[in-house]
Amino acid sequence: MAHLSLADMLVDFGKRDEPAPFQVSMPDFDMPLVMQPAAPETDPPDVDALIAEAVDKAVDKAVADATARLEADHAAALEAEREKHTAEVAALQAGIGEELGTAIRQRFEAAEKRVLDLTAEVVTRVLGPVLAEDLQQRSVARLAEIISAALRDAETTKIRVHGPMSLYQALETALGEQASLLEFTESNGLDLSVALDGSVYETRLSEWSISAAKVLA
Repeated sequence: MAHLSLADMLVDFGKRDEPAPFQVSMPDFDMPLVMQPAAPETDPPDVDALIAEAVDKAVDKAVADATARLEADHAAALEAEREKHTAEVAALQAGIGEELGTAIRQRFEAAEKRVLDLTAEVVTRVLGPVLAEDLQQRSVARLAEIISAALRDAETTKIRVHGPMSLYQALETALGEQASLLEFTESNGLDLSVALDGSVYETRLSEWSISAAKVLA
């Protein structure tokens, strides 16, 4: 084993070799320094409040849906009622139109008949006294011939005559003495009728009056 001397064991306080320098990366102090704020302390969530909020939202949605359905149902019912009312009004108008048409037609028919009746009456009252003399004379003369022939052929004692006084007077004049066998009854109208042996003869002047009334209507 080798033996060390004291010199070998002493430290050499002479010049020592310097170690080689090395690069150390240092931060750039020109860069902005961002300081992260400390996270605030948070309170624990309010479970009851969250539940109440969720319930309120659910209730609001249910109410909105129900309201929308009710409004839709109401609108549909209103439209159906409107259509029903329109149909009823149309049916009522059709019925009223038919009834009105029937009533108007009946009124016109009644008015037409009334006008004809009134016209005939007017003709009787106005034109009766001034009928053509030849028409009256021919009618009365024809009755006088019939009566005279009947008196010659049979034993006739009474002859019933009905009609206006003006024509009867003309008949009396035409019959002369035979007029004493006449039994006269005055009546309204234009015709002079004679009841003889179960037969009735008349002047038929009313037919002329009705024809004239239709022409004048």
